[in-house]
Amino acid sequence: MNTYFKHFQSEVRKEVIENGESTGWKWEKKNSSVENHFWDVRIYNNAARDMFIDLIKRTDPSQFKDLTWDLFVESLN
Repeated sequence: MNTYFKHFQSEVRKEVIENGESTGWKWEKKNSSVENHFWDVRIYNNAARDMFIDLIKRTDPSQFKDLTWDLFVESLN
């Protein structure tokens, strides 16, 4: 199997139960020897894209025509 997809299959979604009630979900590695770096980077990229799109929607898009990553990160603070 391709290494890229092995990273995607390295974690499993588990329900978090506290005091007998479901409080949410978390991702856990299937075992300690698997790697998940490509999975993490994919999630971070999706989050950055979503934040950027939200920023554009809430402001005048023309002000971002010369946007760099540095300016984007500054705008999130």
